[in-house]
Amino acid sequence: MKRSSIAVMIGGTLGLVLAQAAPFFKKDVVMKDLYPCVSSVQQACLVYPKTVNEITTRCATAQKNLLESINQLVDLPETEYNKETVLRFFDQLRAWPAKELAVFGLVKSVYPEQAMIQAAQDAYVALSQFMIEHLESYKALYAVFKKYQEGAAQTEELSEEDRYFLNKIVESFELQGLNLPEEKQKQILALKKECAQLESDFSTAIDQDATVIKVTENQLAGVSEDFKTGLTRDGDLFVLPMNYPTQSMVMNYCGVEETRKQYSKVFKNKAYPANEAVLETLRQKRNQIAKLLGFESYAAYDVKTQMIKTPERAWEFENNLQKKALVLAEKNFKQLTSDLPEGVTLTKDGKMYPWDMGYVSTYFKKKYYDIDEQKFAEYFPMEKTVAGLIAIYEKFFDLIITTLPVSGMWHPDVSVLEVKSKADKKVLGYIFLDMYPREKKYGHAAAFDAVCAIKKDDGSRTESVLTVVCNFTKATKEKPSLLRYSEV
Repeated sequence: MKRSSIAVMIGGTLGLVLAQAAPFFKKDVVMKDLYPCVSSVQQACLVYPKTVNEITTRCATAQKNLLESINQLVDLPETEYNKETVLRFFDQLRAWPAKELAVFGLVKSVYPEQAMIQAAQDAYVALSQFMIEHLESYKALYAVFKKYQEGAAQTEELSEEDRYFLNKIVESFELQGLNLPEEKQKQILALKKECAQLESDFSTAIDQDATVIKVTENQLAGVSEDFKTGLTRDGDLFVLPMNYPTQSMVMNYCGVEETRKQYSKVFKNKAYPANEAVLETLRQKRNQIAKLLGFESYAAYDVKTQMIKTPERAWEFENNLQKKALVLAEKNFKQLTSDLPEGVTLTKDGKMYPWDMGYVSTYFKKKYYDIDEQKFAEYFPMEKTVAGLIAIYEKFFDLIITTLPVSGMWHPDVSVLEVKSKADKKVLGYIFLDMYPREKKYGHAAAFDAVCAIKKDDGSRTESVLTVVCNFTKATKEKPSLLRYSEV
C-alpha cells in the first residue's frame, strides 16, 4: 500500500490518494504554500485522530475547505491562468482532503476501538464520495483545465513534468465521462459513489472478520511448543486466529492434514459469504461504468492509463511469462512430489492440494537442504533485526534514525522513528511502527502514507509522516519475537 508522493493522475481517479497531506487541524501545523507539514514528533502524533468527534469534524472541515478552494479556482478569470494559479493550486487544494482520506483509511484498518473504526469507515466513504462528486466529476473544473491546456499553456514555459501533469489531469477528467452527455455523466457519478461505498465495505469486512478455529493438541502435531505456548486457550482447545504468524506455522509445520485444510479454507475465506454479494455488486457496477465510458470491459478502462494499456497486452505478457516459468515450476514440482511426507497425497490427476504446498516445501527443504526457517528465526530476534536494518539504512542513505518515546497512540504497541539527514541534522520525517497482529487489524504488511514530503522550488523539503503496519509474532515473557527469513 505504499503510495507515491508525486502528484500524478492515474487510472481516472484524479490521483486522490497520491497527493496525500497531513490530516490535522490548522492550529496544530504550520502551512507552507498550502501544503500541510509537521515540525515535531508531537505534531506527527496529532496526524492521527484520538476521538470519534475529531474524525467527524475533520471530515466535515475537509469537505468545506475543498469546496471553497475548488470554487476559487473555477471563478478564476481565464486571463489569470498559469502554472501557479492552476496546476500548483490544484495540487495544493487536493492535499488536505486526500490526506485525511488516507488517515481515515488507516484508522479503519488498525484502530482497536469499534466506535473509531465505524466513524472512520463513515468518514472515509463520505469524503470519498464528496471528492468523486466535487473533484473528479466536476465539469466546471474540467473546463478550467481544458481552457488552460488549449490556451495559456500553449505559450507558457512549462517543464516536461508540468505538461505531463496537465495532460494527465485532463485525461483523468475525461475518463470520468465529463466530455459525455450530461445524462451519462449523472449515471457515472452515481455509480462511482456506490462503488466507493462497496469498496470500503469489502475491505472493512475482511479486517473486521474475527473468525478462529479451535483444535486439540494432537491436531497441532508438528508445530513448536513455543508457538503453542503463545496461543489463547479455550479449555483444552487451542484457538487459532487468522493472522500471518499463525498461518505460517500451521501451513508449514502442522503434520495433521485436516488441520491444515480447515485453517487454509477459513483463512482464504475471510468475510465470506457476506462479501460475495458485495463483490458481485461491485463487479456489475464497475462494468456499467466502463460501458458508459465506451470501454468493452472494466479491465480495459482500468489499464487505459497504465503502462500495459490494454487487457490483450496484459494477457500476452502473462501467457508468455507463464510459458517460461512453467519450465522451472514443473521441474520443482517433480522434485517435491518425488518424496512426499507421511500423510500427504496428490489428487487423482496428480496435483497437490493447496493446503499441502507449504508443508511439503518445508519438509523438502529441511530433508534435502538442511534448511529450517524455525532455526533461521533464532538468528533474527525482531528488535535486533530492526536495529540492524536501521543501521543499514543509516549508512546507505546517510541518515540518523532514532526511536523516540511516544504514548497515547491507538495501541500501546505503536512506536515511532525520527529520521534525520546526517549532513545537516534536518528532520526528514517520522515513521510509526505497528508491528504485531491483533483482532480487527489489517492482516497484511503495508506502508500507509499520511503526510507526504514535498520538495519545493527553492530546494527545501517538508517532513513526511507514515505508518508501517506488519503482523509479526509478538514476544512473550519466555521468548522474544523471532522473524522468519521471508519476514526479514
